[in-house]
Amino acid sequence: MRVDLRHFERAYAKSDDPWAFATSAYEQQKYKTTIAYLNPRHYHRCFEPACSIGVLTADLADWADRVVACDSSPAAIARARKHLAGTSNVELLVASLPEQWPTGTFDLIVFSELGYYWDEDGLGTVLDKLATSLSPGADLIAVHWLGTSADHLLHGSDVHRIMRNRFGTPSISMASHEQSIYHPKWVSDRPVGQSMNTLLDHFRNLPDELPPPGSGRTRTRFDELFRIAALNPTLGRLAEAHYDGVAILREAACVPQDGALYGVWAAGGANPPALTFRCGTWHLTGQKDWCSGASLVTHALVVAHRNGSEALVLVDLSRSGVRLQAPSWKSSSFAAADTRSVSFNLALTDEEIIGPDGWYGGRPGFWNGATGVAAAWAGCAQGLVDRALPRWRDDPHALAHLGAIDADLSAMKMVLHAAADEIDTVTENRSDGQRRALRVRHIVDTTVSDVTTRIFRALGPSPFAHQEDLHRILTETDLYRRQCHAERDLEQLGRLVRR
Repeated sequence: MRVDLRHFERAYAKSDDPWAFATSAYEQQKYKTTIAYLNPRHYHRCFEPACSIGVLTADLADWADRVVACDSSPAAIARARKHLAGTSNVELLVASLPEQWPTGTFDLIVFSELGYYWDEDGLGTVLDKLATSLSPGADLIAVHWLGTSADHLLHGSDVHRIMRNRFGTPSISMASHEQSIYHPKWVSDRPVGQSMNTLLDHFRNLPDELPPPGSGRTRTRFDELFRIAALNPTLGRLAEAHYDGVAILREAACVPQDGALYGVWAAGGANPPALTFRCGTWHLTGQKDWCSGASLVTHALVVAHRNGSEALVLVDLSRSGVRLQAPSWKSSSFAAADTRSVSFNLALTDEEIIGPDGWYGGRPGFWNGATGVAAAWAGCAQGLVDRALPRWRDDPHALAHLGAIDADLSAMKMVLHAAADEIDTVTENRSDGQRRALRVRHIVDTTVSDVTTRIFRALGPSPFAHQEDLHRILTETDLYRRQCHAERDLEQLGRLVRR
């Protein structure tokens, strides 16, 4: 339960600043105290829910590269736009929380004068959303008045008690007769948090869509997947899944949402989510493991069990029935991709059932998508070579390895282009597409392995020990291509050959 949002709109209809944010001595002191509790660093991305007319927002803009601020009142946001005119790094949104929670993660969230407008259950749902929006090493500061008001469903002290139960003992806290500030203790991993936000910026700046497989422009699609992965393996991994998701929706005669970022969560697990139909409604319940981009993407295509088969459903991840589990990824490789388990307990419409009864794995485009991921593996190898070249030694052995690597990269591009041309021009059955995909994936997997081995032999350990970026890309390249299932894939290919 929460306070009726019309209460706030009525307040703004009566006054430009109904709570005297711009003039109250209490408010001015509160803003100064809040800013004083920030860590002495510059933030990449800050979120301020319930920003009202933007007084604190203006201060936060000096501390962050980008501030996302929202309020449920259109009148408040209109006044905030005037107050912040000329401030280029603030994005103002009219949004009702938690339903319209902004996407992505933040390394600073200021949760001020807001928590007591929900009851305890409602606040718990808001805090679940808030937790998934905090990047590793983020700062969370909550500020609440300790007085009483007829429109408060909780006391300010109760808000911070609930937050302590959810987030732990505060490392910084302050309480007076007027206000309480809560700042939880975090185990910081700031480089990962910063890289997640930078990654999300790059992800959003990519084109919404690439030419789908079989459109006559599959070469262009594979070349773009190669190029993106060469820039950054993590970006390449997320982009490949997004573009696969868009192609899947097109294949199902669905229209992708403009500006959406898609994940495809098809990996298995011990207890996969189930899709059931009861009382005239579809229900998705259970937990999905290996969900890459869990806090970064806006929508996910999720494979769920349905009567002994598999169904594909589309989930808007801003819905309250979606809960991201605590991160369990331990490796520094792909840490910024935020792969974790996600649990579901929500009703779905018929339109969100994209493909029932084995459609996902049985559709014509499945193996074309499986071929496309190999283009991203190959691009990772190209990016690794690009970064290693400035350190290449001018001696016969190192140059021989470089020559072999150049041949490897060229061979992978030729194989990918040949596969793309077949996808565009050859009419074939499903087993032909599977055979081509398994061939290409094996060739690229073993060729990338040759590239990484030769780089090590040519350069020795020093660049990888002293150049963090180079070592990370090497390990991410090797981890990414393990999506090729090695001998299991080769067994399938062998069985197809024997047919």
